[in-house]
Amino acid sequence: MPSSDRVYVAYYSKPNPKHDQDYHFSILICPKNPVIGVFDESGAAPKIVNSTIYHAVNLNNSPWRYESRAVPARTPRLLGVLCLGKLSGGSTSIPVDRARVDRLLKGVPITVDCRVWVINAIERLVTAGYIYTQSPQAFHRGYAAVLQKGCEFVYDKTTRKVREETFRTMSVFACDTFGSQIEPEIGPFQVLTRN
Repeated sequence: MPSSDRVYVAYYSKPNPKHDQDYHFSILICPKNPVIGVFDESGAAPKIVNSTIYHAVNLNNSPWRYESRAVPARTPRLLGVLCLGKLSGGSTSIPVDRARVDRLLKGVPITVDCRVWVINAIERLVTAGYIYTQSPQAFHRGYAAVLQKGCEFVYDKTTRKVREETFRTMSVFACDTFGSQIEPEIGPFQVLTRN
């Protein structure tokens, strides 16, 4: 039975990208239409933590390692998401929660980088039945092809000279597993203005 939580591949900007489609990739699980923080006049947003990120990281060129942690659904570095589907209980009657996802993804080896880790993580999630999708045929093309469709979508949307201030007032760009734009479920930051 699927939950209302959504499973996304999240595409984050990097501080020093090597090329145009150089993103940090992760798996992001968040509720449908999550509550988003409010920017005040100083530009700071309160942390409304309602999502979980699962990813391979190598901060400061340290060795790659797995990390999962609670995060806000929306951050300024989040450029776009590819919706894999809803979090599902798979073939068991036990509901899948984020702790079970964490246990599953801890076992995904980190062989090269965050991109390859996410491709292998998608495979594990699909194989375990943790993703419910109405378009399972999208995965028949291969998980790398699904990830690439998202890259192309995010690149197309974010290279149109959208300024950082505009990102704050826009919903996160979202696509399906075929790379087609879908209704965004992660909305814009709300901007607090004083009267």
